[in-house]
Amino acid sequence: LAALHRKLAQLVAASKERVGFGYTIRYERRKTRLHGIQDLPGAFVFETQDDYLLFLEKMNEFNQFERDATSIAQHFPTLAGWLTAHPLRVVEYAGRWDELLAVCHWFTTAWTPGRYYLRELTAPVHTKFVEQHKVVLTQLLDVLLGERVNTSANSFEHRFSLRYDEPLVRVRLLDAALPGFRDVSLPVSEFRSAHFPARRVFILENKMNFLAFPKVPEAVAIWGGGFQVGNLKNTDWLASAEIFYWGDLDAHGFQILDQLRGYYPHTHSLLMDRETLHRFQVDWGTGAPMVMNRLPRLTEEEHSVFEFLKNNNLRLEQEKIPQDWLVAALPR
Repeated sequence: LAALHRKLAQLVAASKERVGFGYTIRYERRKTRLHGIQDLPGAFVFETQDDYLLFLEKMNEFNQFERDATSIAQHFPTLAGWLTAHPLRVVEYAGRWDELLAVCHWFTTAWTPGRYYLRELTAPVHTKFVEQHKVVLTQLLDVLLGERVNTSANSFEHRFSLRYDEPLVRVRLLDAALPGFRDVSLPVSEFRSAHFPARRVFILENKMNFLAFPKVPEAVAIWGGGFQVGNLKNTDWLASAEIFYWGDLDAHGFQILDQLRGYYPHTHSLLMDRETLHRFQVDWGTGAPMVMNRLPRLTEEEHSVFEFLKNNNLRLEQEKIPQDWLVAALPR
């Protein structure tokens, strides 16, 4: 009985009766087997919201939440559903909602797709604020901008049609008769809208092979940079050119070839054949493991070489093929 009373005393000492807030103990009279009839706690009740919040030490946080939620709802009634679904987001960004709502206001009133870099936004916030709060702003702007959002895009800049530091595509003109610079690097968007007056295009995986590629009439060379060939898609002038891809003789080189044919089905492979592979067997090295079993856009011969390389984990690097072997192959 003494132990029971000690435990009960601890509960009473922390109750609203003693500290002025928190839970109220409601007793029930019970008959116990060892101690007879006793008044024991039957329920612990928080009678008011304040009692509950003070007990949790969340009063200030909740008051801030109420102010922020009210402000959000007043400025943008269309965010009511988002508020209901994401109350803890409101808490997470406590103290920053004036700035967040200012950015939302700018996007809903002054935003012009494709005009601004992130740092050029004229919303009254620090220039890095948007960069630091992309996650929550994406959620808010998806609701506020609706159909104007590119929901398939992964990056904030793509999603909301902002300008950004684009990857560069490097191009060499292989014919001195072609007008323009000999070696240029263009942002992806400018590359896609440009037009190089070339009948043939050679896309190369390795940079040194790109730089050393010999002169070819009416042709240009493009440094593909491995899987960065994705930057070359949706380019009208490439669709009408004769395209050759030359990559490493390994499983991943053929994977890139398959990817490129997904954009331009008429792409030919260059020096990615069994004759070249076995001619330079002394230079074979170890490839990178690959689990993909079939590349649907390869020819039967290409797929046979791909399977051989993949199954034996072999690699013949592009730069180990002598220049004279390339020069001899080009007329064919």
